[in-house]
Amino acid sequence: KRRDIVLNAGRSNTMMANKRQRLGNPVADGYDLASSVLESLEGIRDGTTFSSEEVMGKYLDLQPLYESHVVPIKSLFVEATQNDNKNKTNHRDITSLFAFADFLAVLSKGEGGLVEGISENSKLKERKKYVRFLVALESYLQGFLKRTQPLLSEEQVTHSAINDFQEEWRQRGGSLGWEAKPAEASMAVDASSSENSDKDGEATNISSSGIDLSNFASAADLEKAVDGEKLKAELSRLGLKCGGTVSDRAKRLFLTKDTPLDQLPK
Repeated sequence: KRRDIVLNAGRSNTMMANKRQRLGNPVADGYDLASSVLESLEGIRDGTTFSSEEVMGKYLDLQPLYESHVVPIKSLFVEATQNDNKNKTNHRDITSLFAFADFLAVLSKGEGGLVEGISENSKLKERKKYVRFLVALESYLQGFLKRTQPLLSEEQVTHSAINDFQEEWRQRGGSLGWEAKPAEASMAVDASSSENSDKDGEATNISSSGIDLSNFASAADLEKAVDGEKLKAELSRLGLKCGGTVSDRAKRLFLTKDTPLDQLPK
């Protein structure tokens, strides 16, 4: 029996040696799966991954977002609730009473609430605060997705919706919640061209825009051939200042003919 035990132990050691030779030593080489899993679960064990309101990732916790970014622009969200209210009362009274539950009710309407429920003029009037709200909401949802679905990439979730939005804007010059302006159709981002330019590492220039500046010898020629709204839309698409007179816009856009965008003032 002793001899059999010794022989079996010897075989086991030989098998382990062969396995380590083929696969390496997970612990010594630093890729122990169990340790990796335990490390990723550490935040869940000590309660730092999710807030108490999120209940281990079952629910969204939008209370902090409401207090920091919604309260300053309550009037916008009140507008979304009043669109469905036939007996509209004093706007100021409703704004003062607009609570967290009312904010959730707006979100629950989907596109009819946050997108279509707020007029374009109202969003533009409070555009800085409204953009901060959208950025904060996007950031929270991205983080929540990463915490609850760590193996799922953000692109897998948003790719289809973003493509549909860009295609609609490219065709109409607008989308749900925004007035359709054909002159602004060129503001739609071409995902394929932007990816290619990023891979090449080259600065984006006007040759990839909706207006071909090679056909114009001067800013004056550009001003005569292209109306002010199209100039404004093209400048906005490129992330440049788009205000001023038509002449100012033409001069600003013409500069991009020979100057890379990253060298132009925003």
